[in-house]
Amino acid sequence: MASIVVNGDTSGAVTLSAPAVAGTVTVTLPSASGTMAVSGASPSFTTITTTSDASISGLTVGKGNGSIVGNTTFGASALAGGSQTGTNLTALGFGTLNVNSSGGNNTAIGASALQNNTTGSNNTHIGYQTGFNNTTGGSNTAVGIQALVFNTTGANNVGIGQDALRNNTTANNNTALGYQASYSNTTGTANVAIGLQAGYSNTTGQNITAIGYTALYANTTANNNTGIGYQAGKAITTGADNVAIGVNALQTNTTSANNVAIGNAALSANTGSNSVAIGYAAGQTNTTGTITAVGLYAARFNTVGTDFTAIGLNAGQANTTGSNNTAVGKDSLYSNTTAGSNTAIGNQALYSNTTASSNTAVGYQAGYSNQTGANGTFLGYQAGYSSTSANNTCVGFAAGSYSTGTYNTYIGRSSGAANAASTASYNTTLGGTTGSAITSGENNTLLGYNAGTAVTTGYNNVCVGSNAGVATNPLVGGAYNVFIGNSVSASGANVSGEMAIGSSTATTGKGANTGFINPNGGGVYQGNNSGSWSQVSDRRLKKNIVNNTDGLDKITALQIRNFEYRLPEEVEELDPSCAVSNTGVQLGVIAQELQAVLPDCVKEESTGVLSVDSDNLTWYMINAIKDLKAELDTVKAELAALKG
Repeated sequence: MASIVVNGDTSGAVTLSAPAVAGTVTVTLPSASGTMAVSGASPSFTTITTTSDASISGLTVGKGNGSIVGNTTFGASALAGGSQTGTNLTALGFGTLNVNSSGGNNTAIGASALQNNTTGSNNTHIGYQTGFNNTTGGSNTAVGIQALVFNTTGANNVGIGQDALRNNTTANNNTALGYQASYSNTTGTANVAIGLQAGYSNTTGQNITAIGYTALYANTTANNNTGIGYQAGKAITTGADNVAIGVNALQTNTTSANNVAIGNAALSANTGSNSVAIGYAAGQTNTTGTITAVGLYAARFNTVGTDFTAIGLNAGQANTTGSNNTAVGKDSLYSNTTAGSNTAIGNQALYSNTTASSNTAVGYQAGYSNQTGANGTFLGYQAGYSSTSANNTCVGFAAGSYSTGTYNTYIGRSSGAANAASTASYNTTLGGTTGSAITSGENNTLLGYNAGTAVTTGYNNVCVGSNAGVATNPLVGGAYNVFIGNSVSASGANVSGEMAIGSSTATTGKGANTGFINPNGGGVYQGNNSGSWSQVSDRRLKKNIVNNTDGLDKITALQIRNFEYRLPEEVEELDPSCAVSNTGVQLGVIAQELQAVLPDCVKEESTGVLSVDSDNLTWYMINAIKDLKAELDTVKAELAALKG
């Protein structure tokens, strides 16, 4: 084994050839300057010790300029600044940290990374020309070709991806992850861009968050925008304070502000301001309308309709230009297009409405079939379900559910046209099942539970009270009837012109064109306490005036009788409902007997019952008194003659 030791001069060159036999060669380089060349079959070094940086194949290896402990350099011109004092530096690559002076705790990996940094500290840059122009900016992180390449003094930035935050100069506190993310940002601060070209065009806009492929791509100077999702808010330029979350959310918006779009394609065509859309395709085609849409397809096809609120799956989905509408519930106002000022709350409320305005529907399928009828109010499950005409009010479970007429007011559970198709108009019903069978009857007023519930074709009837017009003989047709009181009944299904007022369930009308007041069998009093009714008797209203002389002969032909009224079950030749409830022995005439003498005092009602009008009896009795007076005068004259 051979050992060779060579000591060089102060200058010059030393050339060694390795011994033929394996051995160790120790070389002390010249103290000032010089070169060493080693040749051999396979030369290798176990340890190279040098007091200054070494150059290997053109690469500088060592501590860099200043030879400060803790610094690491590897690459030509790496950490080569003339007055380098920074510590804890790592420079790997050509020109990395080339002019660094006092900047410390920096890591630069890649050709020209942090090449112009001077005093900036706490930076980590990995990639070709990352942070190339940085001078004093600190606490920045750049990973990717030319990430943060133009940054000079901006601090606390993170750019990961080729060209991420490429044009940032002095802005602070930005985060960009992805190819060309926040590419154009210069002085905008506190921005977050994650995704390919996310926030690409932003220059000075602040507080923007862009997450997703080309999210907020066109944003330039607008502040406080959030775009999360593929192309979310892609076209926004100067519109501020927008939130776009979801694929293509707020995709078309440019300069409009204060919008919130959450969900795929939410407000994707929007160009206006102050709209909120949450849900897949919510407000998808809205352009300039101001809307609030929450739910899948809510207000989907709205374009310029403004002040529109749609909440629920498909709520107001077909609306285009209708304004001032509110739709809350699945499929509410589903078909509405141009109509405005409608309120639909409940699953499928006002579902079919298209062009009718100023309707209010609250409840499942309330006003479901209404298309063109305006000014309707429908409150309750399927209230006004079939309504197609205008100016109807239906309140209560299934109230007016089969009605297609107009100007109807149906209030109460199943009140008004709730059982069968109805074209009737101008009816008012109030109470559970009141008027529920109406089909074509109009101008009826029915108030009270079950009042007039059997009326179908009857018109201009009034029923007030629980079961009024229903008990005993339910009113079906007929007109101009009035029934007031609990269970006050008509005398027949199709009677007309009948009035019955009572406080007893036994009150039944007396037939067509009659009036009956029954205070539970008690009396009826007048304010003047008179036992008779006043009547019109003005000569100026009369004609064909002649004397009537019927009197004593008619009165003396009458038979006054005592009798009792039959119970309903004892009535055989008439409807039992015609029975009179008075009990005990009564005093009066028999209509058939009176009819034989004074037929004008007896009338056969529509029920077949004979009734007595005693009004004419008064006048017959006056004539009878006059007859008696004449006879008395004759007798007196005869007596006087006898005495004379």
